[in-house]
Amino acid sequence: MNLSGGQKARIALARACYSDASVYLLDSPLSAVDAIVQNDIFQKCMLGLLKNKTIILVTHNPEIIESPRISRAVTIDELGELVETHHVDTPIETERPLVSPFAAQPYEAVNLGSKNEGEKPRTDDDRDRSNILELADETHECDDEMALISPCTPSKPRALFSVAGDNTVELEKLGKLVEEEERVEGQVGNHVFGGFPIVFLFLLTSACWQALQISSDFWLGAWSSDGVHSQDSTSYRLSIFTALGLASALMVFARMFMTAVYGLRTARRMFDAMTEALMHAPMRFFDANPIERILTRYGGDVSVVDSNIPPLFSRMSSTVFSVGCSAVTAAVVIRWKGFLLLPVAYLYYRIGSLYLRPARELQRLSKTTQAPVLNHLAETVDGGAVIRAYGRGHVDRFQVAHSEKLDDNNKIWLGQLCVSQWFSLHIQLVGSLLVLVVTASLVMLRHQLGAAVIGLAFSYALKVSQNLERLGKRCPK
Repeated sequence: MNLSGGQKARIALARACYSDASVYLLDSPLSAVDAIVQNDIFQKCMLGLLKNKTIILVTHNPEIIESPRISRAVTIDELGELVETHHVDTPIETERPLVSPFAAQPYEAVNLGSKNEGEKPRTDDDRDRSNILELADETHECDDEMALISPCTPSKPRALFSVAGDNTVELEKLGKLVEEEERVEGQVGNHVFGGFPIVFLFLLTSACWQALQISSDFWLGAWSSDGVHSQDSTSYRLSIFTALGLASALMVFARMFMTAVYGLRTARRMFDAMTEALMHAPMRFFDANPIERILTRYGGDVSVVDSNIPPLFSRMSSTVFSVGCSAVTAAVVIRWKGFLLLPVAYLYYRIGSLYLRPARELQRLSKTTQAPVLNHLAETVDGGAVIRAYGRGHVDRFQVAHSEKLDDNNKIWLGQLCVSQWFSLHIQLVGSLLVLVVTASLVMLRHQLGAAVIGLAFSYALKVSQNLERLGKRCPK
């Protein structure tokens, strides 16, 4: 639950009041509230609830320092040295406290809206309890008017903390301010994708690059075959091979240029849209979403769009065309025996579909379990003084809670590692089967194919297995 500075100060002060201590050390609890609330707290809490207690109050408010209720004012400079001690001669009233909540039982309550039999006339304790209700009503509107009663009150008590029923659970859900982060399940929706003209340019440059790569490989194979018989064609072969290499390099440069330009443009648009939506969001949005969750979106998601997605998409598109063209080239070289690769392709598809489903969910869980760790860490750092003040037990409790949240995130990381290793193992096994099919086909066609073509088909078969494993691991990202 997100609380402002004034709300935190009032909650801490209320917990201190109900501790029923003899001496209270208050480190400027009134500085985080406005003047009206400050006056009410000073009058009704310090001069009411804690009237018979010793209060050491740290404050910069001159009105409180000059108040006749102050018995002694001590001035300390920035170095912590005592500057002045001022004794107030005004006599302090010795009347009984306005309220006395310390004799009350926190587990009993009575409904003031109903009249019970045997009701006694209002006493001073009843008036004290009415004052408590007035203080509670100023901070929070309650549907039922409740008052704390002492054990000697003869009215019919009812338990304040009863067994949780359906209504209690519904009220807890309604009163829950910070909502859990939603996690989308299943495949990524089509509405997430956009910029199809840019995607088409990416695919076009990748296709041209792969076509030029295959052409240069076949050209080099043909050149190595007739190099002994035709020495006059060396310059011709070299010029064509150089042109193919330069064209391939040009396609790579165009793809990387589009990756940089359009990637930065997309990241800037998303950042501007997020910032505009955040600036126009209602206050309830900031109450229901911790600041760490918002920082995770700006730090993690924007960083992914800035640095990861553009180069990842560029490499992924080139890998897709490399796998497709390599498989088609190997299938064309081995002729009709290429139909034997269809069962291998089906195995690739089944393994990939089995891997993508849990890998995608684990990727989302990794994001959703990271924000609670940061949120709990920030809350612990902010409230470190309060946690240590309540003893070693509370420190250990926060350490255990932090360890549990870290364990939840580490479990997801371990699951990702196991799924990735499973995919790598099965892809390599199927890749070995693909190489076996291609190699057996090339051995059968050794009298019909040249050495250069056989070597080219064999190298492409090896490349398919490596690229498919790399492609499968990039898809969940």
